[in-house]
Amino acid sequence: MEQCPPFAEEKYSTIKFQDNPSLSIEFDRLCDRCSIPSVDPDTGVMDTKTKEPYPTLLKYRRGSLIKDTCHPRHRQFITKHDKSVFMAVHATPRFAEGASSCPVVVRVGDVVHFV
Repeated sequence: MEQCPPFAEEKYSTIKFQDNPSLSIEFDRLCDRCSIPSVDPDTGVMDTKTKEPYPTLLKYRRGSLIKDTCHPRHRQFITKHDKSVFMAVHATPRFAEGASSCPVVVRVGDVVHFV
Protein backbone atom coordinates (compact mmCIF):
# COMPACT_ATOMS: atom_id res chain seq x y z
CA MET A 1 0.00 0.00 0.00
CA GLU A 2 1.94 2.91 -1.30
CA GLN A 3 1.37 6.41 0.00
CA CYS A 4 -0.55 5.24 3.07
CA PRO A 5 0.40 6.52 6.50
CA PRO A 6 1.12 4.02 9.28
CA PHE A 7 -2.00 2.32 10.66
CA ALA A 8 -4.17 3.55 7.75
CA GLU A 9 -6.20 0.33 7.93
CA GLU A 10 -7.73 1.51 11.21
CA LYS A 11 -9.59 4.30 9.48
CA TYR A 12 -11.52 2.02 7.10
CA SER A 13 -13.90 -0.93 7.21
CA THR A 14 -13.37 -2.58 3.81
CA ILE A 15 -10.95 -3.03 0.91
CA LYS A 16 -12.51 -3.40 -2.54
CA PHE A 17 -10.53 -4.66 -5.53
CA GLN A 18 -10.90 -2.65 -8.72
CA ASP A 19 -10.35 -5.59 -11.10
CA ASN A 20 -12.16 -8.16 -8.96
CA PRO A 21 -15.43 -6.63 -7.72
CA SER A 22 -16.70 -9.99 -6.45
CA LEU A 23 -14.08 -9.93 -3.67
CA SER A 24 -13.73 -7.55 -0.76
CA ILE A 25 -11.85 -7.79 2.52
CA GLU A 26 -13.65 -6.56 5.61
CA PHE A 27 -11.74 -5.27 8.59
CA ASP A 28 -13.72 -6.92 11.37
CA ARG A 29 -11.97 -5.29 14.29
CA LEU A 30 -8.60 -4.01 15.36
CA CYS A 31 -6.17 -6.52 16.80
CA ASP A 32 -5.29 -6.06 20.45
CA ARG A 33 -1.79 -7.31 21.07
CA CYS A 34 -0.50 -9.58 23.77
CA SER A 35 2.93 -9.41 25.35
CA ILE A 36 4.48 -11.91 22.88
CA PRO A 37 6.47 -9.16 21.10
CA SER A 38 8.39 -8.85 24.39
CA VAL A 39 9.59 -12.47 24.15
CA ASP A 40 13.00 -13.09 22.60
CA PRO A 41 12.30 -15.43 19.65
CA ASP A 42 15.69 -17.12 20.01
CA THR A 43 15.37 -17.98 23.70
CA GLY A 44 11.60 -17.93 24.32
CA VAL A 45 12.25 -15.78 27.38
CA MET A 46 10.55 -12.45 28.08
CA ASP A 47 12.73 -9.42 28.68
CA THR A 48 11.78 -9.01 32.35
CA LYS A 49 13.73 -5.78 32.80
CA THR A 50 12.19 -3.57 30.14
CA LYS A 51 9.45 -5.82 28.62
CA GLU A 52 10.00 -3.85 25.42
CA PRO A 53 8.44 -3.10 23.00
CA TYR A 54 5.16 -3.33 24.96
CA PRO A 55 5.73 -0.31 27.27
CA THR A 56 6.69 1.86 24.31
CA LEU A 57 3.65 0.72 22.32
CA LEU A 58 1.40 1.61 25.27
CA LYS A 59 2.55 5.22 24.93
CA TYR A 60 1.06 5.66 21.45
CA ARG A 61 -1.01 2.56 20.53
CA ARG A 62 -3.22 2.25 23.64
CA GLY A 63 -6.92 1.96 22.85
CA SER A 64 -7.84 5.08 24.79
CA LEU A 65 -5.41 7.07 22.62
CA ILE A 66 -6.55 5.83 19.21
CA LYS A 67 -10.30 5.21 19.54
CA ASP A 68 -11.30 8.64 18.23
CA THR A 69 -9.16 8.35 15.09
CA CYS A 70 -10.28 4.92 13.87
CA HIS A 71 -13.31 3.84 11.83
CA PRO A 72 -16.57 3.85 13.85
CA ARG A 73 -16.90 0.06 13.32
CA HIS A 74 -13.89 -0.47 15.59
CA ARG A 75 -14.72 1.97 18.40
CA GLN A 76 -16.98 -0.22 20.53
CA PHE A 77 -14.35 -2.96 20.78
CA ILE A 78 -11.58 -0.47 21.48
CA THR A 79 -13.64 1.24 24.18
CA LYS A 80 -14.05 -2.12 25.97
CA HIS A 81 -10.29 -2.71 25.74
CA ASP A 82 -9.03 0.84 26.12
CA LYS A 83 -5.91 -0.19 28.07
CA SER A 84 -4.78 -2.68 25.40
CA VAL A 85 -2.20 -2.09 22.68
CA PHE A 86 -3.57 -2.22 19.13
CA MET A 87 -1.65 -3.12 15.99
CA ALA A 88 -3.13 -4.46 12.73
CA VAL A 89 -6.66 -5.67 12.00
CA HIS A 90 -8.57 -8.94 11.93
CA ALA A 91 -9.79 -9.24 8.35
CA THR A 92 -12.17 -11.58 6.52
CA PRO A 93 -12.52 -12.11 2.77
CA ARG A 94 -16.08 -11.63 1.51
CA PHE A 95 -17.48 -12.70 -1.83
CA ALA A 96 -20.41 -11.11 -3.64
CA GLU A 97 -23.59 -13.18 -3.61
CA GLY A 98 -23.40 -15.82 -6.29
CA ALA A 99 -19.66 -15.33 -6.79
CA SER A 100 -17.30 -18.26 -6.62
CA SER A 101 -14.92 -18.13 -3.67
CA CYS A 102 -12.26 -20.06 -5.54
CA PRO A 103 -9.92 -19.37 -7.20
CA VAL A 104 -9.25 -15.73 -6.47
CA VAL A 105 -5.79 -14.31 -7.02
CA VAL A 106 -4.70 -11.09 -5.36
CA ARG A 107 -1.43 -9.68 -6.65
CA VAL A 108 1.05 -7.05 -5.63
CA GLY A 109 0.11 -3.97 -7.62
CA ASP A 110 -3.66 -4.64 -7.70
CA VAL A 111 -5.62 -1.40 -7.44
CA VAL A 112 -7.69 -1.29 -4.26
CA HIS A 113 -10.12 1.17 -2.77
CA PHE A 114 -10.58 1.69 0.95
CA VAL A 115 -14.13 2.21 2.17
